[in-house]
Amino acid sequence: QEDTNIISKFFTTGAGKKLAYVNSVINDVDLSRYFHHLTVPHIVWIAPGGKVVSTTQADDVTKDNIQAVLDDRKARLVTKTDIDSNRPLFLSENAGGAMDLISYSVFLKGYHPGLPSGNNLKKTKEGKIYSRQMTNLPMMDIYYPILYDLFIRNGERFNLKRAVIEVREPYLLNWIPKPDSTFELTNLYNYELIVPENRADSLFYYMLRDLNRYSGYMGIIEKRMVDCLVLVRTSTEDKIKSKGGQPKCTIPLSPSILNNHKLNIMVNMLNGKTPVKLPIIDETGYTGNVDIEISGVTDLASLRNELSRYGLNLITAKRSLNMFVLKDK
Repeated sequence: QEDTNIISKFFTTGAGKKLAYVNSVINDVDLSRYFHHLTVPHIVWIAPGGKVVSTTQADDVTKDNIQAVLDDRKARLVTKTDIDSNRPLFLSENAGGAMDLISYSVFLKGYHPGLPSGNNLKKTKEGKIYSRQMTNLPMMDIYYPILYDLFIRNGERFNLKRAVIEVREPYLLNWIPKPDSTFELTNLYNYELIVPENRADSLFYYMLRDLNRYSGYMGIIEKRMVDCLVLVRTSTEDKIKSKGGQPKCTIPLSPSILNNHKLNIMVNMLNGKTPVKLPIIDETGYTGNVDIEISGVTDLASLRNELSRYGLNLITAKRSLNMFVLKDK
């Protein structure tokens, strides 16, 4: 379905060079009509006699399955049936028409090959989210957008450093890599909640309540006294005031540049996936835009050393913070 330029570039660069011998159809219309699909890869299995045996994902393209189809034997194929994520997940096609969908929820454990791994949402005319889908994701990826919204309501930003995981098998909460560079699928989930538009403000509260009710976990947001890093100023001289220019942030890359931005942007980025393990909070009281440039974020000691040039420091202290605490039921 791609155009000529995209296909040509693929077969002349990178890994595509090794597949230059493969026949390819460009700007297809007929095949897409006969074998309708929403997600790729979409493999259509056609037996030598012309009968469509199945449609699958690429994982089923194995030597044994190919030989079985060629020999007109039963192959071990998992049928891929695409689902339109613009509709409520798994809703019967008989629903709709004159019926108004007031509320709807579905929560399934397991991988569905007809859906992407990702998120989808629906908004009211005023821009409020009243429906959220999470498909083919592990539990922490389902919790994350819920917690992001709930923390924002308290004027905070959620990050994984604000999560206390107290479950017996924490590895099941995240993507589990396999030796062949793919991921385990048995710990993935599909979840959607639709609420009446006039209750959009409660959507994410309801979602957390749903997961507590139906999953094997109990998650709450509570105040805890925890170790953290507090960003403070160490000098009365203003060494960070921005000189203006185009706003830019490359933290935590090397070099890490923060230009004409608020300090909270740097704090948010440092609270992401960096070698700094403790949550960071800003107690500088600095409200203006800043310019900061450091070599990168490799470890806490070097970060402290570089920030000292700007009259800043990260001190270890205990603070009472809102934390997401997750436990087994």
